[in-house]
Amino acid sequence: MSEGTAQSTPRVGFQTKVLIPVLVSLVLLPLIVGAIVTRYLNQQQQESGRADLATAQGVFELSLSNRSRELLVRSSFRSPRL
Repeated sequence: MSEGTAQSTPRVGFQTKVLIPVLVSLVLLPLIVGAIVTRYLNQQQQESGRADLATAQGVFELSLSNRSRELLVRSSFRSPRL
């Protein structure tokens, strides 16, 4: 064998073989955890938003109903009497 062919294929040592999977897992694990936490927080915000909108709608409808009753009462007192 000549020296040219022996040096054209670099040897990968044991340290490199262990280091690469460890580094990949150290990068991927926080990304996966971050994605899971983000999804959970988004779901929680959507549920909270829906509950807030339902409460606001109920308050608005009650306020509208009270205002309608109030206007009916006022109009009955102000109607001209014949």
